[in-house]
Amino acid sequence: MYNRPARRRAAIGFAGALARQIPATSHQGSACDFLRRHELEVQQALQSNQRERSALAGELLERAGDDRNVQQAIEHCASRGQAAGPNGLRPAALNARSRWNLASTLGELIENGEYQPSEPRTTWIDKGRGRGQRPIRIQNFEDRCVERAVLQIIRPYTESQYLDHSMGFRSPGFSRERALATAEHWALTHGQWLWISDDLRDAFEHVPTRRLAQILRQMIPNERLCRFIERIAFTRNRKGIRQGGPLSPELLNIFLHWVLDRWWRQHFPENPLLRVADDLLILARPEEAQSLYQALIQRTTAIGMPLKGSILTSLRNLTSGQSVDWLGYQVRHDSSELTVRIGQKSWDKLEDHLQLAWEAPIPALAANETIRGWISQQGACYRETEVSGVCSEISRLAGTQGFQEIPEHREVALLWSRAYDRDWLQARQDVSHQVSPGTLPAGGFASQHSVSAAVSSRGRVAIATGTTTQSTPRRREVFLYCDGSCLSPHGVGAWAYLLIDRETGCRQWNGGAVQETTNNRMELTAVIQGLAALSESSQVHLVVDSRYVDNGITQWLPTWLARGWRSADRQSRRVANVDLWEQLVEQLQRYEVDSEWIRGHAGHPENELVDRMARTIAEQFEDQPLAEP
Repeated sequence: MYNRPARRRAAIGFAGALARQIPATSHQGSACDFLRRHELEVQQALQSNQRERSALAGELLERAGDDRNVQQAIEHCASRGQAAGPNGLRPAALNARSRWNLASTLGELIENGEYQPSEPRTTWIDKGRGRGQRPIRIQNFEDRCVERAVLQIIRPYTESQYLDHSMGFRSPGFSRERALATAEHWALTHGQWLWISDDLRDAFEHVPTRRLAQILRQMIPNERLCRFIERIAFTRNRKGIRQGGPLSPELLNIFLHWVLDRWWRQHFPENPLLRVADDLLILARPEEAQSLYQALIQRTTAIGMPLKGSILTSLRNLTSGQSVDWLGYQVRHDSSELTVRIGQKSWDKLEDHLQLAWEAPIPALAANETIRGWISQQGACYRETEVSGVCSEISRLAGTQGFQEIPEHREVALLWSRAYDRDWLQARQDVSHQVSPGTLPAGGFASQHSVSAAVSSRGRVAIATGTTTQSTPRRREVFLYCDGSCLSPHGVGAWAYLLIDRETGCRQWNGGAVQETTNNRMELTAVIQGLAALSESSQVHLVVDSRYVDNGITQWLPTWLARGWRSADRQSRRVANVDLWEQLVEQLQRYEVDSEWIRGHAGHPENELVDRMARTIAEQFEDQPLAEP
């Protein structure tokens, strides 16, 4: 992903290596090991006979209620937002003991199928540009955690049953760049440049829940679990599914997989339907277009989910100079390649998210991070000649929302270029190698950049029916940037981390402040908190500007552990900050971690960001009484 010196491995062993050899329900290893063992057992059961598949399905509700699974769900939800639901509970108000007690209580209610959700709090925000308003539904924190706990357990079971052309709300490997690369590859190899692009109108609200309940029982043969999902995710008026909850996207995928994806492949195998959530794309030749669009209308009407567009707005012939708007991209076909630019929907999404940044504890930081995350998702659109125009439009949108401190031109160019190499070129190579090697043009529309050297090889497993294949779940790869700050010796300090998913580019960050601390303690706390925020087994590339942390992880820990946390010098003193080092060892045992030291204040964008976050948080809370986490 980044052109940097080789990283050094953490110097202690990992519990994750043992996860493959013991049952999922064993009480060995960490919570992440539990989920990894669960994924492997699901894979094995789905490749086995019906009896084993049914036996595993019968255990899913109990596994959802396992304390370790619920604990992971709580950590995941806490890292995704601090907004309070109707009951006023904010994740930040829960310390480690409170979270564990909550996991135990929620786990028991889940296992017994007794949890009762509350109605979400609904607020309306302006969409901008006269686009009206849209609702934001905020659930209670406990409701989000329960849904997330169920999702973590059922996703490996449902994921393996989806078709390859379903790419929304999926695990790493099914990004929107992957969807666009698949469309490009198919069009080039089959000459289908008449693209039919449309999306479903208010998809979540139109899901027929009675039919969805039947489909759930077909895909997950566990009556108690299916009834529990209906209670926590279906709306009380039995029309549609709850929007905003962790389970809703998965339920939409389940429904559309069963009634749309499978139906389309059966009737039109030569004209793929690529679906990213509720955004649809059909590839055809001009003489096929109208009949295919009419078939799509009839099918979506029959399942109770009408289309938004019409034949005039949805059909685009790319060979005649027309462009198609799909997934926030504006796509054209020039000679032998696609030309991709940022579409209006992407700009609208940036504007919406900038408005939501005012709800964050530090709006300016949230806005800055929103812009950086947004540009990191536009890799397929990268053109060096358009950086200035994009920066100007970002500045204009940020200014209309009251934000002046935005990433500099150089930083935007760097992030965008990296996203092009990391996401778009990678997706095109993956599709080319997986489908039919050598058929996808290598040049692309930004040939001034070289293709990334490392191309991930994805394993394949057969689904239960044996009629198609799917990508096996693979270990998530993330970059973790950490920094700590202390305003004065033993004064107020703060920590901050930034997590970036290598596959999807998704970014997650957090920070906190502590009184009467030291810089080294804040550096350590940042790493501990960053690793604790991960919700699944991961390969972690840790980047720090602290020699103390990097040397400790890569060199000193084995000696300290062997000597009972005493240094190797003549005095054999107790290691400083041993309480934090012990916490860090516990986190290191959960993941495959390598560490890289970089020089601080040297212009590294991610390091500069976490440094600014930590200093800003420390300054903001300098005069407030805070307890150490």
